[in-house]
Amino acid sequence: DEDEDEDDEDTAHLQDNNGDDDDDEEDDGRGKVGSQTLGDALLEEENQLLQQSAAYFERAKGKQKTSDRTLASMELAHMDVARVRALLADLPEKLGAERRRLSSINTAQFSRWQALLQQGFNILCYGVGSKKRLLMQYCVRHLGGQAVIVVNGYFPSLSVKELLMSISHGHLGYGGSFRSVIAHTEFIAARYAEGTDEGTQQPLYLVIHNIDGPMLRSDLAQTVLSMLAAIRNIHIIASVDHINSPLLWDHSRLARLNLVWCNTPTYETYATETSY
Repeated sequence: DEDEDEDDEDTAHLQDNNGDDDDDEEDDGRGKVGSQTLGDALLEEENQLLQQSAAYFERAKGKQKTSDRTLASMELAHMDVARVRALLADLPEKLGAERRRLSSINTAQFSRWQALLQQGFNILCYGVGSKKRLLMQYCVRHLGGQAVIVVNGYFPSLSVKELLMSISHGHLGYGGSFRSVIAHTEFIAARYAEGTDEGTQQPLYLVIHNIDGPMLRSDLAQTVLSMLAAIRNIHIIASVDHINSPLLWDHSRLARLNLVWCNTPTYETYATETSY
């Protein structure tokens, strides 16, 4: 009887082991099937992407048609500048209280600006809103009777040569010509260095609205402005609006400009600057 019991136990043990082996084989089989399905799916997705890319470039090879419906061909009513300004003047005032508060804060800096200019620095105003009115208020209050040249940097036909002509012909009374704008600037610097005539002995203030304007963004224009700023008795009060305007100046131009940045937000509209 004991021998029969031992045989039964051995048989049961073998059956259990065989059952485990069967389960392992089934698991392995399922794993293989699953991995093959995933690989096929990835391959199919890659083929679809390749087909889509090929179709895109195939369509892009064709000639693109553009519409001939331009603004110039449309019969739109044209308004003159006076009419536009009249309509803008009728618009309700926005942020009136905030504008007046900012105006009082900004104009309180005028005496500081004057002291900085006398010490050889130049003023650069930045902040949200047009600063044209603010700079003109400074001219009226502190530069009365002084030699002032106003430069509208936003004007589309402005050239740096016109500014130099205003200084040499209008302020210094010289009627000659020059081979280049750099030579013209060097002549002005030499005349101020001599200081022999009355024009060079008095301070000259350059009020530049938008020193980063489209016609003043060239390397040549900014080099000329920095050379003028380095001349004794020539002072610059300017405004800036473009977020990337500091990229206009390298270390040499910045050294000649000798700027003091003044935060002067006004919240004023750019009606004049954007009317051209």
